[in-house]
Amino acid sequence: MKHVHFIGICGVAMAPIAKMMADLGWKVSGSDSGFYPPVSDYLKKHPEIVFYPGFHPEKMGNPDLVVVGGFISMKNPEFIYARNNNIPYKSYPEVLEEFLIKENSVVCSGTYGKTTSTALATQILKLDNLNPSYMFGGIVSGFSDSVGVTDSVWSVVEGDEYISSRWNPVSKFFYYKPKYLLLTSASWDHSDVFRSEEEFVENFRKLVQTMPSDGIVVANRLDENLDKVIKDAPCKVVRYQGRKSDEANVYNVVSRSPDGDLTRISIECEANGFSESFETTLIGSHMIDNITGVVALLNEAGIGVKSMQDGVSEFRGVKRRLEIRGRTRNGVTIIDDLAHSPAKALAGLHALGHRFPLRTRIFVVYEPNVGNRTIESLPGYDRAFGLAHEVIIPRLSKTKTKKDETRINGKELAKVIEKTQENVKYIEDDDELVKYIKKNTREGDVVVFMGAHGFRGMIEQVLERAG
Repeated sequence: MKHVHFIGICGVAMAPIAKMMADLGWKVSGSDSGFYPPVSDYLKKHPEIVFYPGFHPEKMGNPDLVVVGGFISMKNPEFIYARNNNIPYKSYPEVLEEFLIKENSVVCSGTYGKTTSTALATQILKLDNLNPSYMFGGIVSGFSDSVGVTDSVWSVVEGDEYISSRWNPVSKFFYYKPKYLLLTSASWDHSDVFRSEEEFVENFRKLVQTMPSDGIVVANRLDENLDKVIKDAPCKVVRYQGRKSDEANVYNVVSRSPDGDLTRISIECEANGFSESFETTLIGSHMIDNITGVVALLNEAGIGVKSMQDGVSEFRGVKRRLEIRGRTRNGVTIIDDLAHSPAKALAGLHALGHRFPLRTRIFVVYEPNVGNRTIESLPGYDRAFGLAHEVIIPRLSKTKTKKDETRINGKELAKVIEKTQENVKYIEDDDELVKYIKKNTREGDVVVFMGAHGFRGMIEQVLERAG
């Protein structure tokens, strides 16, 4: 039996890929600096994966392959051991390229919406009996795992633009060889990697240039940067938008009507005679955008309309995407959202504005990812939280910094946001933050935790203590 070892196995994508390798018949081991929920709980459910804390070359054995997490340092002792002993090593996108990507590769990419779009497309293809291999970066109702490998000629993956590894800093999506490519957006993000908007957009353009001549690109009509991305594409290009369009060749939403927990939408593309209705429980205009993009892509790929309608209707979304975690005893709604950039926070607040009454007070607890702590990212915070009643910045989780890179701390971030936003607070102590929410919220309020990290149990504490 071949042996694969994962350095940094507690990554959100790494653990499910480790499980994938075990399912493929490999002996699997892994290491990380620490193990925390939900990934630690996931690993405990799979005893076939042996893991240990810390990085100890003597515990690795003699693996046939080493998979190295994207945030693992080049000076990591296990990584050094693998290199010195000529043990083959790969990033996880390279592992997906070898073991998961198929002939009909569907890739959902963009600054926003790629996880939701990937999971929805996967569900629809399953309902159409195409049984695709898949990978998306989240926990989705109806899926036992976020990664799965099948014998199908179809695969669906989330096309992340972040770098694949320290030794080969190219975007992950270049490994996925799309035949069908969905582009939801190209709004500048990850300024720790892409130092300008032009560089960010050019990276997406290079992805489009890799498309085969019989491929299809489906791009959001409302994102101006995508006009540059799809210019001179080597294959067919289709546009979509989540609202009514006067252009005959654009998939667009001609009507949408809420009905209780459901929203009914009608999607049309006059040029090819497409006109169908769909029902969804997802919250927000950006989710309507995602649905429209997936419908456009899969209709162009020849997928049945009934499968698309059933898939949209049954899809319950991705955890940590405006996920209602519960309500406190005094009637405060607590929401968890993976909005780790100012642009994503703004989109999430717009969605909540549509879902809750106009006078609802929305409290935001916000922690950005690494790229949105840099000096270059600060202009993006201008008016990003204008729909919030109050913004609270917690102590930011520790991350490794690069040489010659300047990052701001939580207190400094609060001052940046305060320039265009009233009621901004920095609360360093987690327990004090929980107490503050308890004291200052009332029935009908909404508290949304937005960020890349798990908030160190504060969400659970708020649900337990408030009231």
